[in-house]
This record gives sequence, C-alpha cells and structure tokens, in this order.
Amino acid sequence: MPLFYPYEKNMSSSDLLYSAAQVRKLDAIAIDQQGVPALVLMKRAGRAAFHCLLNQWPEVATVYIFCGSGNNGGDGYVLAALAAQRGLAARVWQLPGTLTPSTEAARDYALQEGVDIAPFAAQSVDDVLSDPVSAGVIVDALLGTGVAGDLRPAYREAVSLINQSPLPVLALDIPSGVNPDNGVVSGCAVQAQATISFIGQKLGNFVGSGRLCSGQRFFDHLSVSEQTYTSLGDQPLATTLSLATLLPRMPRRAEDAHKGHSGHLLVVGGDHGYGGAPLMAAEMAARAGAGLVGIATQPANLAGIIARRPELM
Repeated sequence: MPLFYPYEKNMSSSDLLYSAAQVRKLDAIAIDQQGVPALVLMKRAGRAAFHCLLNQWPEVATVYIFCGSGNNGGDGYVLAALAAQRGLAARVWQLPGTLTPSTEAARDYALQEGVDIAPFAAQSVDDVLSDPVSAGVIVDALLGTGVAGDLRPAYREAVSLINQSPLPVLALDIPSGVNPDNGVVSGCAVQAQATISFIGQKLGNFVGSGRLCSGQRFFDHLSVSEQTYTSLGDQPLATTLSLATLLPRMPRRAEDAHKGHSGHLLVVGGDHGYGGAPLMAAEMAARAGAGLVGIATQPANLAGIIARRPELM
C-alpha cells in the first residue's frame, strides 16, 4: 500500500503524483519546449502499454481495444498496431467523437497494420467479450484523464460491457470514469486489473475509488527529459513511497537507544464504550516506532487497555 508524503525535490518522476491539469502542462512542455512531437509521445505510450500487457499476460492471443476520440484513444490505436505487428489478433471498437490530429494519425497507423476497426455498437461487442476461455485482454483507451462528470451514454455502455466481461483489463493512464484528481467515480468506471500511467502519475489512481479501479499500477515517463518536470513550476500534489523504498530512508537507531529517545506520542479519544479506537491507534504508533505512547481516555476503558497492552501508558 502506498504512503503519501510532502513533495521533496529529490524524488524521481515515478514517485510524484500530479493532477490532470499538471500532466497536460507536462505534455505541453515536452512538445513545445523540448521539441518532442505529440505523435512521438503517443507512439511511446502505446509501446509502453503494449510491453506492459505482454509482461502481465504473456499468453495473450487477442487484444480487444476500446478507443475514444482523444489522445487516450490514440494510445490504444498504437497498441493495436503493435499487437498486429506481433502477430496477435487486434480488434478495435471506436467510440463516437471527432478525432484529434494525432489520434487520427495513430488510427491510420493501425489500419495500415491490418487492425480490425469498427464503430462501437453494443450488440457487436457483447458476444465477443463473453467467452471465459478466450486468451484475450481488453484495453481501456476510452477517456483516460478526459473524464468530466457523468459518462456519455455510449461510453457508459462500453464501460458496462467491459466490466461484465470475464477477460482481464489493462487501462491506459487511468480507468475511464475515474476522476484523475480525486479518484471519485461518478456513475460507473472501468474495473481494471492493471493500469499504466504516462509522463506523470495521476493522483486519482491512488485515492478514493480509483485505488480499487486501477488494480496493479505501472508507470512510464516516455523518455521525457528531467527538465520537463523542473519546468513545470507547480509542485506535484504529493509523493508516494512503498515500504520497500521508505525503509532505507529511515534513520538507524543507535545501539544504546531506548524509548525515551524516540519521542512521546499521546492518543486522545475513546468515549464510554468506544475504548478500542484509541487502543488500536496507540498500538499502531508503538509498532511504527514511537517511543513513549500514552492514551488519554475515559477511566472505564483503562482496565481493558492495560490487560491487552500494558506497555501503553
């Protein structure tokens, strides 16, 4: 489970959490200031997503991609083209909307590689995704960070079909329907087994319902330069560290240290009949390394606390 900390300048890009607006700004910096064409970023994202898919499901034979009209859909078209080049069956359902220029170029790339692309229609999708023995994987390239409020009917229908399928799902950037800034789901969202984010990790994948929808999380910075991140100006929203990366950063205690050297933490709480809450909080504090741990609570709670944890004051 990730732990969240204030931003530190020496954190790597994979540890930083951004809002959707900040990631759009990072995209613009990479394109306008660093000279990386938008289509190149899209192809890098599609390639990173395809490698992630193969690593997670090496036995995949068929890839089913749901593509929106924005850049998230363009990433999906690139993935479809790469799957076809690899000899996998690739099938794309295109949701309604006007394609961005880069997305249109990515779709042409997929068509050039022989990818089967069809307009989305529920009746043409349901039977295909219902086979529990198919060695297939679904790719959610519908919206990414482009969600705003409730999904439009066609997108809501596509999300429902994806969630009803027994096939595993890889989401690109963030599961469609999840708010990228707060993890809130308004109506419905894709339930993914894995999610790969690009350029900047989205906070919505780590908080709220987004934690449940995103599954196992992966990240690729798409080879943008470190200067792109330093040029952002805005500080990331937070940093995320796993215990594996956090523990080496913790200072080692002296061999002659005792509890008086590690701070004094006081837990205040627990009304009549609710003594368990401060007890559990105090236990957590002691296990996390606090030295002296005390509880201020109702007298009626003391007997149970002392019986269970006499080391708590």
